Amino acid sequence: MAKHPIDSRLSRETAFAIGGFVGGAVTAGLVAFFVIGTQGVPPPHGLRESDITGASKYQFIDPLIGLSSAQQDSPQYAGLQRSVADYIVKEQQNGLTEGSVQVRNISMGQGFTVNSAVLYSPASLYKVPVMLAYYKLAESDPSVLTGQLIYTGASDLNMGANIPSPVALTPGGSYSIEQLIEHMIEYSDNNAVTLLTKHLADTGHADALTTTMSDLGVPYGSTSDFLTVNAYSIFFRVLYNATYLSDQYSEKALALLDKTDFIGGIEAGVPNNIDVAHKFGDSNELSADGTQIGFELHDCGIVYYPSHPYLLCIMTKGSTIASLERIIAGISSLVYKDMEQRYPASSN
Repeated sequence: MAKHPIDSRLSRETAFAIGGFVGGAVTAGLVAFFVIGTQGVPPPHGLRESDITGASKYQFIDPLIGLSSAQQDSPQYAGLQRSVADYIVKEQQNGLTEGSVQVRNISMGQGFTVNSAVLYSPASLYKVPVMLAYYKLAESDPSVLTGQLIYTGASDLNMGANIPSPVALTPGGSYSIEQLIEHMIEYSDNNAVTLLTKHLADTGHADALTTTMSDLGVPYGSTSDFLTVNAYSIFFRVLYNATYLSDQYSEKALALLDKTDFIGGIEAGVPNNIDVAHKFGDSNELSADGTQIGFELHDCGIVYYPSHPYLLCIMTKGSTIASLERIIAGISSLVYKDMEQRYPASSN
């Protein structure tokens, strides 16, 4: 949620990788970007726009210019990794059934993943690639965002939502594509995303979303559990690095994600003066025969800790939405406090 102006020159020393992923995660030869660090060896320098004095004019992105190497768990974060893993185990006595976490200190090129192989249903997390698909089209034709759509109100897909949209579209109201994207991200509105995805098909861009997913190597097309915490985090990496959309649209996307109104997860674990550009997703967890056995709640984004922004993606399954919100907030707090100890405010 937008809270205060932040320094656009966030990153000075970051390492990256270009590579094709194997397995279902990514098609070989596609571009992906990751950060690493190794014990006792400074992370290799990845040249960023912020390394050039006066070059960056953006608040939420730091475009990637140079790159190197591949992602792995960083020994520097082994202690925090154990703390997060222990926290997940402890909470399995309090209604948590599965939990996965990815943390990446973007400026230092270090981080880790806990339970990287667990699969989840993306639910409303897929609203981010819908936004990316539209912005990708708008790069070549900005008028894409000015088209008008009418919400008839014939059906309300927000009814019965575990975390309902607090601001509803008005039945019979006319909205621009830009307004619907804003509503979809800021309020996680299901009616808005339905209008937007239908409009892609109606205007001959039915493949825009699948192309975005394919470009970034993220699975698409199923409502069952199939997405890992590592796979989803790619959206926020490419936005921060401005490696998929242009600088303008990457900044636009993260600025909008900074306004999302969900404050029960990652945001609850950090101080109010820290910006968090993020998206949550929730769904009912079903057994093989379709019986509801619990819930899924995820929250992923970038926490703009001063001079050391970090990517945090948390995916969970458990007995209640309320308990999962609390658990996500607890993990977020653990990570934030660790960052405070590593990089005290006086040294930022």
